[in-house]
Amino acid sequence: SSVVKVYRQLAAVRIYNGYGPTENTTFTCCYPIPRDIQEDEHIPIGRPITGTNVYVLNSSGSLSPAGVAGELCTSGLGLAHGYVNNTALTAEKFVKNPFEPDSLMYRSGDLVRWSADGNLLFLGRIDNQVKIRGYRIEPGEIEVVISGLEEINQALVLVKEQGGDKYLVAYYTAAEAIADLRQRLKGLLPDYMLPYYYVHLPAFPLTANGKVDRRALPDAILDIEDNYEAPSGALEHTLVGIWSEILKIDQDKISVNRSFFDLGGHSLKALGLVNKIHKTFSVEFPISDVFSSPTIKLMAKIIEVQQWIDEGVDESSETIKIII
Repeated sequence: SSVVKVYRQLAAVRIYNGYGPTENTTFTCCYPIPRDIQEDEHIPIGRPITGTNVYVLNSSGSLSPAGVAGELCTSGLGLAHGYVNNTALTAEKFVKNPFEPDSLMYRSGDLVRWSADGNLLFLGRIDNQVKIRGYRIEPGEIEVVISGLEEINQALVLVKEQGGDKYLVAYYTAAEAIADLRQRLKGLLPDYMLPYYYVHLPAFPLTANGKVDRRALPDAILDIEDNYEAPSGALEHTLVGIWSEILKIDQDKISVNRSFFDLGGHSLKALGLVNKIHKTFSVEFPISDVFSSPTIKLMAKIIEVQQWIDEGVDESSETIKIII
């Protein structure tokens, strides 16, 4: 937004976005910002300047293809020799360059990706990575995917923690809330990278420096969806209580037709759910049923059938009750 304001006031001025760590003599990449830039547009860090080479590498040290995030490494004429009186850090950050003989490259720790037009997009820091349920996740990668949706203006993904359980919250700005946002992201992100909560805002709160004021962002609240269906019968009511305990959300937020996984469930919580169902209803409930029948309504039917089978069929009865 600051760039747009400058362009509006100063017609002859051209602004460049210069990027680079001190270890590579300040500037590594440069991007001439076009005058038709939009206020909510993600400004690239551009392309390497003359005499500088950049590489986007994955965790295995291989080049990441366009569109795939990786660590930005740089080499060239501006590269420093290392840190004064700090050989350990020098050895960690200034490493052998496999793409240029007899040279070093600097591991910046910045997460970037190549865009389709050949410019680099800055996504965040590698040290912002978090580990959730055994998976290493970079929130910046999720933000890029969400921001790529047509209706989205800006996106910010934060890691929250409740009761020792970490989860992702996606904040986004758009003209209006997107009801099927999670469903659309399922085709773009693996399940473990899908945010738990989605918070729509007309605009992000900003600090005096124009950066997103993360402390001023509202707490995430799980909304009751339009097709909410309350539990009916003792079995469904009991299951709602179990889900509430496992998922740590209020019972009145749990619709019997909503998926366990849409409410923040995952494989570890599914194990807890299976054990709790077994103890409560004295029936076998394999974890595969949680995935194939992930709603309370479907689980209740499975449990009811299992209870009926366990009770046995009265051989003297001419009528057999079949539950579908």
